[in-house]
Formats: sequence, C-alpha cells, structure tokens
Amino acid sequence: MAKKAPESKASKESKIAKTSSKEKKKWTTGKTKEETSRHTCVDPELFNKIVKDVANMKVITRSTLAEKYNINLYSSIRILRYLCENEVVGCVSKGRRLNIYCGSKFVRKEVVEDVTKKEDELETWA
Repeated sequence: MAKKAPESKASKESKIAKTSSKEKKKWTTGKTKEETSRHTCVDPELFNKIVKDVANMKVITRSTLAEKYNINLYSSIRILRYLCENEVVGCVSKGRRLNIYCGSKFVRKEVVEDVTKKEDELETWA
C-alpha cells in the first residue's frame, strides 16, 4: 500500500477552522410544553356562568372545570366544594385524590323504604 502524503500544518489548520465555525446539527428538537396562563380569581360573571352550565353536566371533575373555563385548579376545587354544599352538584365518588361530581339533574336520590315488621311475620320465623 502506498502511504498518503503528509498534510501541511496550514491545510490542517484551515480544516479545523472550517469545521469549528459550523454549528453542530441537532438530531432532535425535543418536545416543548406550551405554558398556559390560567385565571386565579373568578369574576362574578364567570361564576354565574359556571353555576348555570355545571347543573347540566353529567360528569364534573376539577380538571374539566379548569380546562373548560381556563381557571386555576385550586379555584376549581373550591368552586366544586361550594356547589356541593349548596346542592347544585352532587358528589358521586369521593377518593383521596379525585372527587367526581354530577349535575343536580343526574344526582341519584336514595329512597329509603320504611320497613315495618308485622307480628305475623315474626311468628312464622320463630
């Protein structure tokens, strides 16, 4: 095999200068999350709109309120607690982290039957 001719110092330096001036190519741009600014205070107009709309919703969570009305998560939690106390919404499921509510139209009203035991029925069992 034939050996390559040695490069001069000037040519090596020019190659280094060319490569260092270029920016390196990035293979991935990465995912960037869009930051959304949410309202921390709820206006009376917005609150009245929420009360009106929530009564007709089948499933209500804190995140659905926060996304739909562009409010802070903690504000939506406080609103749901207030509405549950005033019986505008009803609590369907209560857990450690997630509470699920439904509108007043869809709340199950439990009917407890008054069971009276007759003396005849008691005698037949004895």
